Amino acid sequence: MFKMKSLILRSTLLYLVLACCSTMQAAMLHVDQNHAKASDSNDGSTAAPFKTINAAAQVAVSGDTVLVHPGVYREHIAPGATGSGVTYISAKRHQAIVKGSDIWTPNWKPVEDQSNVYIAPLDDALFAGRRNPYLRTISVSSKDKSKASRPVEEGVTQWPLTLGQIFVDGQLLTQATTLQDVYNTPATWILGEQGKTITMHAPVHLRRIDASVVELTVRDRVFAPTRRALKSITIDGFVFEHCANQGPFPQAGMVSTRTGRNWVIRDNIIRYAKTLGLDIGSETWGTKDLADTDDDQKRIMIGGSNHVINNVIEHNGLCGVAGWNTSGSVIRGNIIRNNNRLGFESKINAGWEEAGGIKVHAFGNGVIEGNLVLDNEAAGIWIDNGYKGARISRNFVSGSLGKGIFVELGEGRMLIDHNVVAYTRNYSNFYAGDGIYSHDAADLVITNNLLYHNARYGVHGQVVSGRQFAKKPVETSGHQIMGNIFIGNNRAAISMPFPGKQSQNNHSDYNVFIGKDERLSINTNQGRIDRENIQKALDQAQITSAYGQLPLEDWQKVMLMDKNSVQAPGCRMIISAGEVTMTAMEAASTWTLPMPQIEGVTKDYFGRPIGEQNYAGPFGPITVGHNRWLLWPIR
Repeated sequence: MFKMKSLILRSTLLYLVLACCSTMQAAMLHVDQNHAKASDSNDGSTAAPFKTINAAAQVAVSGDTVLVHPGVYREHIAPGATGSGVTYISAKRHQAIVKGSDIWTPNWKPVEDQSNVYIAPLDDALFAGRRNPYLRTISVSSKDKSKASRPVEEGVTQWPLTLGQIFVDGQLLTQATTLQDVYNTPATWILGEQGKTITMHAPVHLRRIDASVVELTVRDRVFAPTRRALKSITIDGFVFEHCANQGPFPQAGMVSTRTGRNWVIRDNIIRYAKTLGLDIGSETWGTKDLADTDDDQKRIMIGGSNHVINNVIEHNGLCGVAGWNTSGSVIRGNIIRNNNRLGFESKINAGWEEAGGIKVHAFGNGVIEGNLVLDNEAAGIWIDNGYKGARISRNFVSGSLGKGIFVELGEGRMLIDHNVVAYTRNYSNFYAGDGIYSHDAADLVITNNLLYHNARYGVHGQVVSGRQFAKKPVETSGHQIMGNIFIGNNRAAISMPFPGKQSQNNHSDYNVFIGKDERLSINTNQGRIDRENIQKALDQAQITSAYGQLPLEDWQKVMLMDKNSVQAPGCRMIISAGEVTMTAMEAASTWTLPMPQIEGVTKDYFGRPIGEQNYAGPFGPITVGHNRWLLWPIR
């Protein structure tokens, strides 16, 4: 387990909040469900606190602070029209826990001839005033969200999955699609054929089901305003968990800014949403699909410039952080791991590609920096449809499925610098495990990164579609691949298209290729370059190697790139994601390669000033012999 070190001293923050409130004549509203006199009809004073957070949210106005004392709050916090400028803070870090689930105590009955399997009625009263998530299927698409999960149609053998979730003593149970799977597998459940019962195979550890805490997700949001486009809300120090939210589009996170601007979401734990953990963008362009929204707000509204700082965002079914139209946003210092837990993939069980650790659209001038991005079952970091002026810097991205850092559709300079991208896993022939992957994207500056043991390429770029951006056909052009270190990437260190109409002015240099097996690959830009033209260039340069597996000296001749790059000897080395370290046993002097300064790059992976001399890789000059780097936490 990682121990998140808060960058803010809680006592100091509370002092500043109190001082600020005193100066501005703002209110400090207390919420304490365990207080003997707690009531939602109170005034929120220390002696007469509110019982629920949402009651405080309905009266709070700009400048107010809602101070939430420890407890488990099972509610949807939904600030109203006056909610801009309000700060919500947990009085004790991570001890105010807000859940989208309720405790369920039905009359369990053993299933005949099945060991540790029980059945119970699902009472409609559990969902009074709310939509029953167990009667709705998951829809990760822009299409109709209202398809019923029950009753099961005649002849269907795999019963549809629902939006509901069940937890037993804090353990998430797996939803099955057949009764036989439930009978065979502990810690599973299924909704009955008519939607009236739950059958559950209890976890192995469970001795008495009536002595356990069983929780059902009953709410589709945990923190989300009723009115869109609220500004300058701060949420600090909470645990948000257990949600039955629907997939995008619209984007409907368990925690949601709802098209807000200038929010600060800091030092929270956000986990176990059915689909999306946190959304920070503009929700949707399909405004008719906005549920629980006043008619006057069912229109396109643009949010952004939100700050997501030092949170743990994990175990969400589809995506950790997402946003459509997120320009100017900052995602910094977070642990983002084990998202897309349910394994959604476009054209298989989803109609929209929205899975991953971070998936943001229209991220111009945004920053993704200093995050620990681990073992997500899709891309670790994915920027789509516009990114000019954005930056992805100083992140440790490991164990992603298909692609580590993914940039799609756009043009205009974007920096991808000083990241460590490792162990990206193969998913398919298309998303086959590239460290930094781009398609239909131009003008990327990929510099000072370490690309380590990715399943296919370290860096890979190509055009894959006939789309346009800014009224022009998309390109893989204008990329600068400068001063990176490549170690152990399975197929090749770099794969870039041969020069052509949609692949011009790409440049690669001052890279360090460690180990004799690091090769370079020329690609056809998904068939846009005739293979015969590539072979002709190889023949003219008297190169006999295959164009997809070129040694450095042959790549230099035919692509006229990397003339200052070096092939360095390898050594024993390992990156450990368990303690987030990298160790190199016998680094050679050639690992340290001086390189030109890159515009806008002023500090290394550890936050140290680069100074007058820049060096390849994320760590600066490397000591000959033994090196050990602590990769997390970083400044």
